Amino acid sequence: MKKVPVSIVTGFLGSGKTTFINKIIKQNQDLKLGVLLNEFGEVALESQFLIRADEEVVELPNGCVCCVSRGELLAGLEKIIQAKPDTDYIIIEASGLSDPLPLMLTFYSPIFATKFILDAIIGVVDYVNFQSIMDIYDIARHQIHFSNLVIVTKSKPGDDLSQINELVHDINPKALIFQDSENLNTVDLLDKYMFDFSGIEEKERKLLRNTNNFGEDSESQHHVHEDVDHIIFQTSSPIDFTKFDRYIENSLPRNVIRAKGFLHFQNAPISNKKYLLQYVAGRKDWFHEEWDRERSTTVLFIGKGLEKELILGGLKACII
Repeated sequence: MKKVPVSIVTGFLGSGKTTFINKIIKQNQDLKLGVLLNEFGEVALESQFLIRADEEVVELPNGCVCCVSRGELLAGLEKIIQAKPDTDYIIIEASGLSDPLPLMLTFYSPIFATKFILDAIIGVVDYVNFQSIMDIYDIARHQIHFSNLVIVTKSKPGDDLSQINELVHDINPKALIFQDSENLNTVDLLDKYMFDFSGIEEKERKLLRNTNNFGEDSESQHHVHEDVDHIIFQTSSPIDFTKFDRYIENSLPRNVIRAKGFLHFQNAPISNKKYLLQYVAGRKDWFHEEWDRERSTTVLFIGKGLEKELILGGLKACII
């Protein structure tokens, strides 16, 4: 049986993983793709930001793909194959707080290795915020340490990439670095079997040799969560766009490092659209599209030391 190649897309919160996966979908329409999304917590948000073409999309609600059991991960991958038996390629989008090592090791366990092959670990790095994020969150460095391909996002033409390239190579000297520009052709990155396990340090190799059993707890011995909180704001009532926009701009606590969601506004600049919020480290972006579901609002906020009642109080004040 032909093994299905898999790429893991990793990177810190807000680095641009979903945007990069959308580029893969657009540029690889000859491939029958499957996408495994790692939802944060109990709400399904990531799929709202993914381009839907002919891809089979499966969601794993947990918040950290390296925390799901191998059985759950295998079930998600097999669900893609069952829905589309001729799947050529699968992309796993890991959550922004996931450690890629346990996930990587999983693909070397016998029950996975007979059906799937790890093609690449693609680390996505935010040109604007990576340095400051890495200084606070060790997981951002760890994600790049295990990536054989690194995509630098959010740079502009003319930006000097030498400093961030040096930073990445200090973490991972063997990583191949690409700028996520209009000229980047993701066709050249997939199905090349570039991931080389021989570069992993001896302590990770020892861990690999102990992962032959299909156990529920084998991942936990090498997994550390960052100390972060999350808040989910949900309502079926319409939101005042001006109040909400001003709250995010002026009153949202700065310890919120990431916010993402879809909103039902009553007085938005363009009416009757589903608005999508992308917020990273003080910078917000709005997008809009047609509604494809019952109108409501769901927004996820992530950060350290979040004051839940304070934030929810400010958000509820925006409800009409």
